[in-house]
Amino acid sequence: MWPPTGTGTANDPMNSLEAHARRLETESPEIWAVNVVAGFSFADTPDTGVSFVLATAGSEATARAQLDTLVRQALILQSLGNITDPPVEEVMKKLI
Repeated sequence: MWPPTGTGTANDPMNSLEAHARRLETESPEIWAVNVVAGFSFADTPDTGVSFVLATAGSEATARAQLDTLVRQALILQSLGNITDPPVEEVMKKLI
């Protein structure tokens, strides 16, 4: 689960995951859409992390295999989404 600062699509991991999703849509005509849902770490639910949704006219087995490629990539890139903001004291010194 990434904080909101780690889920912007201009940077990884989301940038790479979105690019991967677009490739899946382009390379497989039976895939209609692939959604990358960043999740929201401040939500009051147990399952609020990144998730993927794939709409297809193809087989369930193929869809699951394609989703697994996204899951593996998210796991490889997971540390990039764990943004640690600097302490307030440090930020305040730069503002003054």
